[in-house]
Amino acid sequence: MPINDVFQANDWKIRNLLIVVLSLLLAFWGSISLDMLGLPIPFLRPLTGFLLLTFVPGILILRILRAHRFGAVKTTVYAVGLSLATLMFTGFFVNMTYPLFGIYRPISLWPLIATISVLIGILCFLAWFRDWDFATPTSINLREVFSPPVLALSLLPFGAIAGTYLMNFYDTNVLQMILLPVIALIPVVIVCTRFIPEKYYPYAVFSVAIALLYHTALISTYIWGWDIQYEYYLTNGVIQNSIWDVAAYSNCNAMLSLMTLAPIYSILLGLGVEWIFKVIYPFFFALVPLGLYVVFQRQANEKIAFLACFFFMSNFAFYGEMLSLARQEVAEFFFVLILLLIVSHDLLIQQKSFIFLITSATLVVSHYGLSYIFMLMLLLALTIATLDSHVNVLDGIIRFFKRVSEKTGLFTGLKLQAVCFKTPVIPLLFVAWYGFFLLVWYIYVASSSSFESIVYIARPILESIFSDLFNPDAAQGIAIILNETATPLHTVTKYLHLLTIFLIVVGYISAIIIRQDKLKFDAQYLLLSCGALGLCISGIVLPYFASALNTTRLYQISLILLAPFCVVGGVALLSRLKGFLAVGDHSLHVIALFLGIFLLFNSGWVYEICLDEPTSIALNNSFDSSVFSEQEVLGSLWITDAKDSRLVAADTHRRLLLSGFVGRPACCDIQTILSGDQNCYVFIGRFNMLHEHIAVTRTIGVTSSTQFVKITDFDTEKDIIYSNGGSKIYCLKTP
Repeated sequence: MPINDVFQANDWKIRNLLIVVLSLLLAFWGSISLDMLGLPIPFLRPLTGFLLLTFVPGILILRILRAHRFGAVKTTVYAVGLSLATLMFTGFFVNMTYPLFGIYRPISLWPLIATISVLIGILCFLAWFRDWDFATPTSINLREVFSPPVLALSLLPFGAIAGTYLMNFYDTNVLQMILLPVIALIPVVIVCTRFIPEKYYPYAVFSVAIALLYHTALISTYIWGWDIQYEYYLTNGVIQNSIWDVAAYSNCNAMLSLMTLAPIYSILLGLGVEWIFKVIYPFFFALVPLGLYVVFQRQANEKIAFLACFFFMSNFAFYGEMLSLARQEVAEFFFVLILLLIVSHDLLIQQKSFIFLITSATLVVSHYGLSYIFMLMLLLALTIATLDSHVNVLDGIIRFFKRVSEKTGLFTGLKLQAVCFKTPVIPLLFVAWYGFFLLVWYIYVASSSSFESIVYIARPILESIFSDLFNPDAAQGIAIILNETATPLHTVTKYLHLLTIFLIVVGYISAIIIRQDKLKFDAQYLLLSCGALGLCISGIVLPYFASALNTTRLYQISLILLAPFCVVGGVALLSRLKGFLAVGDHSLHVIALFLGIFLLFNSGWVYEICLDEPTSIALNNSFDSSVFSEQEVLGSLWITDAKDSRLVAADTHRRLLLSGFVGRPACCDIQTILSGDQNCYVFIGRFNMLHEHIAVTRTIGVTSSTQFVKITDFDTEKDIIYSNGGSKIYCLKTP
């Protein structure tokens, strides 16, 4: 039974689309009315609000632009991107203008409902006026929706949700331990069998992404992680005050991905900020590999594109570290959207220019670090293109490899041909616009705080660039490579990562000098990838560069562009060694198996099976980490209401929790009060009480690690003022 494809609603008859949009808007109004009357219908308001906010504005803007026939994946990515950009800048507009008309609480329920409703009404009228005569709806067969491959892939997210539920409330990881090997088998099934047809590869990417993200994001009923605690504090401040204080001096305070987007979702959906960060933001982030699949597919074939996405998702930073960086989750989505626009050729120049302007501006207001990194990539790409057009650098590289081939025979039989780079390959107007908006936003909205951060980062790099080059005490990347690991299995994981980096380098060289029938890398992509590769190399060798952002985050950003080169490098290497390794023409089979094993090591599954040092909070809750119990959260709430001007002291992990309630300036390290008397509060958490230790951060050179110090006299000379069985608060007074 065919029905209209809801993922290509921009191709429907305009009348049918407007009926669905207005019905959804009315259902959302009704759900809020029922909540006000004390008759809530479970999940109705969050569901209708999520669909209305996440998809409707973007679909209507695509209709206004008369942009059609993209297919389900690209339509979804474009629609969500345009919707989020619209919400962020609408929130900014509301916050800046409504107080001028006497509305002093603009970021609150009724002003937001009225604004969003009027906005959708205007977009509906413009869509009808601009695109009333277009109608080529695409149908989808319900048999395909309920086919075995789709149903099997759909079980992955539900398995992740059920697994975290069992872990949270029954303290068992059985389902999680089953889920991860099943996910690890997906690339093997795709490469070695025909069970999943190529048309379902995008859905396979999304299902794996959302399952991996939720299998960690939903651990605990409260947010966990590092930066996200402070992001929670800032976002909650906007909701409590019903207005965003633009004048507050902070890098994060200038990010609309936190200060307007999260409050809008929280207020309109009736959900706490913690659930916005744990459920909604990971959904946005799951669209990153989905968009990358389209980007990679244009550079290679479908199987290589899927394996590249799987490699990107297999790295622990994707479903671990990134979940504690809400603003970067949103920013990476817009980064991928820009890449998709660069490599796509199915938009008119006016349509592409408009979406470029919107998405690049939204990237700037989402995350300052990624904005600067993308600017560096653009400048490096322009420099390389200019040099190549005058000096013919790549022709020189080709001549070098031909000489190597003549002496060693290594490249015999390969067609060596350099990619042609030209200066106009990255539009100068786009670079100029991006740089202009970046400067204006960070100067006038961020009060230049981000520029001070750049100076703070650049100064030690420039001062020691020659004296400390390759010095592990100054270069965090090489320090991580040289440092010893905790156990032999962790050493295996490290060498697996080094192998993938080696394959990336081999793959990039292959892409620029070897002509292959299955590869179709275009110059724009290769230029930006060169910038990403340069960032990776800089993170390894340059002093104080990687440590400014964190090596794992820098590498994760680079993989957005470099992931396909790992697969390409593996194929190139195996094809040259197939006789020696006896792999025949099964290179992709070997790579698929390798990536499955790679995921099992990265996720901590192998460590759990072998009873090794645990690393995953999704599989093991016996080690001290940035996951907090309900009693610790209640203790933090109590201190929020009770504290005065005195600081609150806690160890490394519990101080993160407190920063989400009282802010970073009000917290201090418990080590500072152990050596002398101070007038402050002392917060003790569950692991402190159970193991009589505190978590402390030790820094050697540019690498930091968490260590545990045994403390047995928590109660000495301290007056307990709060206890709930899982946390205690003492009042330490100066004698």
